[in-house]
Amino acid sequence: MRLTRKQKRWIRQHRGLITFIQVLVLVLIIGLIYFIATLFNDNLKISNIFGGKEETSQESTNTGVTQEETTAKGQNGQYISRLVTLSEPELTDLQKAAMEYVPDASAQKPYLIKVNRAANCVTVYGIDANGFYSVPVKAMVCSTGKNVGDTPLGNGSITNKYTFHPMVDGTYGQYAVRFMEGGILFHSVPYYTQNKNDLETEQFNLLGE
Repeated sequence: MRLTRKQKRWIRQHRGLITFIQVLVLVLIIGLIYFIATLFNDNLKISNIFGGKEETSQESTNTGVTQEETTAKGQNGQYISRLVTLSEPELTDLQKAAMEYVPDASAQKPYLIKVNRAANCVTVYGIDANGFYSVPVKAMVCSTGKNVGDTPLGNGSITNKYTFHPMVDGTYGQYAVRFMEGGILFHSVPYYTQNKNDLETEQFNLLGE
């Protein structure tokens, strides 16, 4: 249809209004498409994209070991958590002893914690019937000091516990436990703030290195 001179003049005079209406219609169309898409795929929802939705998969083997891998997305990135679960009846006697271990109430120090600096592993031992720390109760991956000597050799005892404790680079370690003098602590991977939802995900993915 051919426009009249009057119609053309009106379009020139209201060009801004027309552009605004065009943008508004485009936004409404995109919104409608997004709404329809979220009906078929929950992962596209904004709350799941920015709210830290976790996706979990499990893998079982005939050895009684179940490996659960969780991928979580947070505001600072993505991290993967792996949980290994042992089940009956495939447990070894050593594994059963670890799960059933209850420290003697009279023991002043019911646990011994050893750090393997070469393997980046923390192992917690309980006391056996002969009074020796020979019952492995739990093992955890860790990251020791970056440079030789940052995690010193020696023995210590737990003296202080903190929910959050400031680190040397301005971050915070959660559940920090002091066990040696000189600022040597067990603590979580760093958090940007004293908020459990503000994990420094890229450091979590480096745990064990």
